[in-house]
Amino acid sequence: MEEIDILELFTRVKNGNAPYRIRLWHWRFVYNPKASYIEDIYREEKTGESLLSFSFDLDTKIKILDKPIIEELDTIIGDLENPSHNEILILNWIRNNRIKINEMIKYINKEEK
Repeated sequence: MEEIDILELFTRVKNGNAPYRIRLWHWRFVYNPKASYIEDIYREEKTGESLLSFSFDLDTKIKILDKPIIEELDTIIGDLENPSHNEILILNWIRNNRIKINEMIKYINKEEK
């Protein structure tokens, strides 16, 4: 389970990578992507109370309860000076499959949110 502070949480919200479910101490909060106000972004699951109505320091750790988000594969760059025909084929195969795998990862991550 990943732990982040409140500043990292709101940075992720701003960047569009907000975790859906989080825990602060023993309270669980759910993300509302359609929130118009900062107070409505995270609400407690049972009571509906805003995350910001709780008193905590900026360095208080918040646990992310979501399933881990799969990271996309990096671009593979062949840095071979004089690659053989087989090495070129292998690099191209890896590049093509990386694109397909990253498409699946994007789909899975989108469905998990």
